[in-house]
Amino acid sequence: MTTSCYPKGDLRRMLAVLGAIDQLPHPTISAIADACGFGATGGRTVRLLIEQARAQADVEILKDGYYYRIGHWGPLLKRDGVLKAWRGRHNVSE
Repeated sequence: MTTSCYPKGDLRRMLAVLGAIDQLPHPTISAIADACGFGATGGRTVRLLIEQARAQADVEILKDGYYYRIGHWGPLLKRDGVLKAWRGRHNVSE
């Protein structure tokens, strides 16, 4: 099951995007969309979820050229928790 199987508005979709930004070597919009299972046309979804993380969780997400990175996780989310969710989705051992 990919994250695209989660219903619209499901928190796990946003967590997957944050995990992808943190873990991918080159987190572009298309790379994030692919890693999260949103496919080639998932760029709009990724952009919306990035804005949701900024607005609702106060996560600082920076853009350097085409690449995104987490500047600060904000007061609500912890990196370790997001990465546990990311690892669980991708069967990566801790």
